[in-house]
Amino acid sequence: MYNIVSNQHINNEIKKSNYYKTVLGKSLSVKKNGRRQFRLDEEEKFIKFYMDEYRSVLHRLGKIGRLNFFVDHYLKEDLIIFFYKEKDFVFEHSPALLRSLGINSYLSSFIEKIETEYKDEMEGVGDIKLKDDEEDPKEKIASNPGSVTYEDIKKYYKNKGKNLKGK
Repeated sequence: MYNIVSNQHINNEIKKSNYYKTVLGKSLSVKKNGRRQFRLDEEEKFIKFYMDEYRSVLHRLGKIGRLNFFVDHYLKEDLIIFFYKEKDFVFEHSPALLRSLGINSYLSSFIEKIETEYKDEMEGVGDIKLKDDEEDPKEKIASNPGSVTYEDIKKYYKNKGKNLKGK
């Protein structure tokens, strides 16, 4: 299964495929104990991984079989990024090649290239691992001081002490 990230313009071209199915999506967060928390299942795990790694929010727009398509609205370059688990493969978008091959063959050419040329790199790739869900106390204090608890302040000073010892 591949997760494919691109900008809105490229995704609009891919949507023209006869096999493209629009995914309406669902909320990634729920309100629990007065705070918003991520609620993820296997399909949304990639969105959280991408947000942790690239500090950008993805929007899942559709799929073709086992290919999931996401849009990163901050991605301004004409790039198509294929993710196999945690490994990313970046390709330049070629509108001329897309028109000559057709959408399905165009996507297939990237997958074929990944599975033949990058076969060795794909073997050692592990499943997507998410960072600890626990929020950094420093960010919590700066972003929402009213919700800080005594435990958050203790963690902040404990981490601050570690940083000073490391210098």
